[in-house]
Amino acid sequence: MGFKAPPFSNPATFFMKCMNPEGLMVENMLKTHSFDIAMTPQIRAEFKERVEIMLKYYKESKDFQIIKPSTDLVLPQNNDYLNKVRWFTQYHLVTQRALLNEFRNPLDLRTKFVSSIIYAIFLLCAFYGVLYY
Repeated sequence: MGFKAPPFSNPATFFMKCMNPEGLMVENMLKTHSFDIAMTPQIRAEFKERVEIMLKYYKESKDFQIIKPSTDLVLPQNNDYLNKVRWFTQYHLVTQRALLNEFRNPLDLRTKFVSSIIYAIFLLCAFYGVLYY
């Protein structure tokens, strides 16, 4: 990427600081001990330089050579591809994804199950005898 992460730091946090102008503002605050968080032209210029350095290193990387973008790529002009999937198929896929997410987190599943039982008991107590007027 062109930048070296400091030792004993989280690489993901360092990457996010490099990818956002807010990271430069935080660095500026730490250097100057001033809490002025204004986006100055100096910060904008420095961020633009960072982006150009990252692009340069990315274009020289092996990854870019493997997935080099094609210049003859034609994108569809209309949104017909959005309407080709039927409603039932979309519903099925979303439901399947939601169920997988529920079963991946068993504690959350148990919590929802117990809270549903507690709500059912509460409603049973609250409306007991309403149907027998």
